[in-house]
Amino acid sequence: EKPFCVSVQEGKELIALAKQSDQRVSVYQSRRYDGDFKTIQALIEQGKLPGIHTFYSSYNRFRPEVKDRWREQALPGSGILYDLGAHLIDQALCLFGKPESVTAVLRNQRSGSQAVDHFHLILNYPTHEVILHGNCLSTAEGPRFQIFAKDTSLIKYGMDTQEDFLRNKQGPETYGWGKDRPEYFATITSHQGQVSTIETQIGGYEAFYQQLAKSIRKGDDLPVSLEQALDVIRIIEAAYSSSQQQRTIKLTEV
Repeated sequence: EKPFCVSVQEGKELIALAKQSDQRVSVYQSRRYDGDFKTIQALIEQGKLPGIHTFYSSYNRFRPEVKDRWREQALPGSGILYDLGAHLIDQALCLFGKPESVTAVLRNQRSGSQAVDHFHLILNYPTHEVILHGNCLSTAEGPRFQIFAKDTSLIKYGMDTQEDFLRNKQGPETYGWGKDRPEYFATITSHQGQVSTIETQIGGYEAFYQQLAKSIRKGDDLPVSLEQALDVIRIIEAAYSSSQQQRTIKLTEV
């Protein structure tokens, strides 16, 4: 289960153990299989958004009350950066690779909060910035993705629907699984003001397990490698250091 571990050191130890015991180990990063992310990934790969200079990805929700559970206590690995932020970081790494540095603000915003419940990260690349944001005090979700490129912009609202199905004990066999609502389809606006609607690809968490089975049975690549998972933890550690020291942290420092 993501985010893999709590620290870079723990991650390195787990990778060493996996190699020593010749075991195939992966990390469940489900949001790689969200329909909205798959759509954006395809658009970037197809060159439909050339010259990206700002990429904004957010999880905003309204949960003003602090619950009595480990994720909201002052414990290693607690807080929404390890929880929700790990998804956003993994998606950013899939799209753009590792950044040069991280600048972050982490806060305990809610009354009585013991763990991070607000994060704002800037992943710094040579040609662009990736901004990752999440908090628990937003009464309106706002856009899920905002991408600003040289001559185009993309805006995408709404969350992937697969978790809604799972909460109702419905899976991939259920009609409508992984399909987005048309009102949430992304829009691309050109520099001339032309607006086009992009239908969201169908998401599918089951693809993770299908690829994992191929890896175990046939030796194919793992759906998520431990090295990729370790990069997520490295950025989380850099974010904590950046927020505590109030400075930008180079990834080579972590």
